[in-house]
Amino acid sequence: MDLQERVVAAVMGALWGAFLGLMVAMALSLVRPLTGNDDYQVVNWLDVIAGCAALFAVSGFLFKTSIATVIGNLIAWTYARLIQRHDPTDGLPWWIQLLFYAGLAAPAYWFF
Repeated sequence: MDLQERVVAAVMGALWGAFLGLMVAMALSLVRPLTGNDDYQVVNWLDVIAGCAALFAVSGFLFKTSIATVIGNLIAWTYARLIQRHDPTDGLPWWIQLLFYAGLAAPAYWFF
């Protein structure tokens, strides 16, 4: 029964990974006009979608439903902190706040 659960988790992970890969590919195509880089054309979308689907399928097979719990908690945290306009670093230790803002500043430095 354990193998069946792992296979189902891998299939569900592949489906959700393909959906996330589509979202990432769409976001990358929006970044292309800003950078002048033509690497993110529609042809490369398939690589992004397949890569995300494979990553999620493997993680689903290895970790079963526990990885889905972690991802769900991250999505809930993101919604509560960023989308509801709360300060994303409210109540976190200073070193985590520093890492958070450094993570925001690094892509801004590289792309702009």
